[in-house]
Amino acid sequence: MEQTVVNRRPESLRIARPGAIHALLTRHFHRVETLGIPDSANRTALGADQAMHKRIATFPILAIVLLATSLAHAQKNLSAAEAKDHVGEKATVCGKVVSTRWAESSRGSPTFLNFDRPYPNQVFTLVIWGNDRSKFDNPETTYRGKRVCVTGKISAFKGVPEVVASDPAQIQMQ
Repeated sequence: MEQTVVNRRPESLRIARPGAIHALLTRHFHRVETLGIPDSANRTALGADQAMHKRIATFPILAIVLLATSLAHAQKNLSAAEAKDHVGEKATVCGKVVSTRWAESSRGSPTFLNFDRPYPNQVFTLVIWGNDRSKFDNPETTYRGKRVCVTGKISAFKGVPEVVASDPAQIQMQ
């Protein structure tokens, strides 16, 4: 008597032994993990041509990721008036320093450089705290009347946007 088997697996899908799938997957994932490592074992496992092709194929992906990252971190150049709309962001703010004041006897001994309109109607303020002041060459006279750009995180004090500069490299005269 002949017996008919329904749902029989083709030879290619049959599992010869229980550990075969685990061994196959382990070898496959080991190859995937070692693709970027230019060692002789990797070249032997995949063949030198295959390994080189895989490395070359990953270059465009890496380039795209790096480009996207650099564009995301690109600095925004803003006028002093635009700074109020970008509080919390890192940006470069440009404007003319029209009034300055070193509040030497105030807490923290800040130096204030006010952009576009003089205090108390300033549009934007660049702040240099007293403990960083020695890094700058007399900022209240150096920058007064000059057009400057400052780079840093924009915050607001009493509704007026400001950037705190702790390093002269943050400020560029135009």
